[in-house]
Amino acid sequence: IAHSNGGAGLTVGIVDAYYNFQTEADFASSNTFHGLPSCTIASGCLTIVSQTGTTCPTGCTANPATTTGRGWAGETNLDLAAVHSIAPNAKILLVTGNSPSFSDLGTGVLYAQANADVVTNSYGSNEGAGESSFDTFYSGSSVPILFSSGDTGAVTEYPCTSSYALCVGGTRLLTTATSFRNVESAWGGSDTSGGGGGGCSSQIVAPAFESAFSTCAPFRGVPDVAALADPYTGLAVFLGTFAGNGSAGVYVI
Repeated sequence: IAHSNGGAGLTVGIVDAYYNFQTEADFASSNTFHGLPSCTIASGCLTIVSQTGTTCPTGCTANPATTTGRGWAGETNLDLAAVHSIAPNAKILLVTGNSPSFSDLGTGVLYAQANADVVTNSYGSNEGAGESSFDTFYSGSSVPILFSSGDTGAVTEYPCTSSYALCVGGTRLLTTATSFRNVESAWGGSDTSGGGGGGCSSQIVAPAFESAFSTCAPFRGVPDVAALADPYTGLAVFLGTFAGNGSAGVYVI
């Protein structure tokens, strides 16, 4: 963004659970749909590895044929599409955890931060005592680590509340033919579509960079920044037969 070059020269790390053998093909279909540049394994643009860096499918844990497994496959497709839309000239390192546990995903974050210029993560859980014990996966990073604030409005989630994470909330974004941003507001409302997480952490003391933000003092306030998340104004993403539960096509997520 700073150099207006679409992320050229940078690698974006994405950490999700499980390996879906259709991921690269689904990603190609999304890129075709949006008219975005191709990004393939063969070209060196896309790399898919296990949580410890083993090239998939060798050593990678496949998505189970369950609702949870398909959900992670769809989340992976969404993450790839979002990153490539924002930075179409960047390389992408997709790290697949053996499971959705914080330990396995955290191991993936450690590998990603050592091999990428920024790491993005779309998972979390409601806050609870002892959550900061997982900060060891994020505290030593020399690159930015992003986490989603969650899909339940006004609820705080960890690791987004970690003082070592950049917490990314959700917005509702409307555009026009002549404007990239016409109306944008926080995602949330009286309907049942969810909402962007956020609020005052119950566990994490405010880090130094929040010294001028007193609303949640002495605790951390989140999110730090926000971008499009509301499914009613969401991103069009191609899901193959596995992620789409038998129905391949373009879905708004």
